[in-house]
Amino acid sequence: MRNLRLREGTRSLTTHPDFEFVKPGNENLFIGGWGESTAGRVILESSDYAHYTRVDGAHLFLRCHSEVVRHRLLALESTFKQMALDHGYTTTMRHCTREHVVVAYENKYGRDGLE
Repeated sequence: MRNLRLREGTRSLTTHPDFEFVKPGNENLFIGGWGESTAGRVILESSDYAHYTRVDGAHLFLRCHSEVVRHRLLALESTFKQMALDHGYTTTMRHCTREHVVVAYENKYGRDGLE
């Protein structure tokens, strides 16, 4: 007979006090979500990513609360790309998720936010 107890869920980290994920048009930083060369790529200038699709969920659009945070995320680009590559082994294409961004940022800079 099957076990009918509910499994305990795992907490997914998708928010951080230093930045927020926003809809396209409200961002000041772009991180590639899907794609072999795009996943994990951090772009600061909107003119440099204007040609990427704005379909919801395809890429990550962030509003950073300071210039320091923007440059911290840019410094983590190689980490995001590696996480996307590792994630790509379980899917058919490289994919950088919100959780990848938050976990990498927290591992390097903590959860407390800027002071």
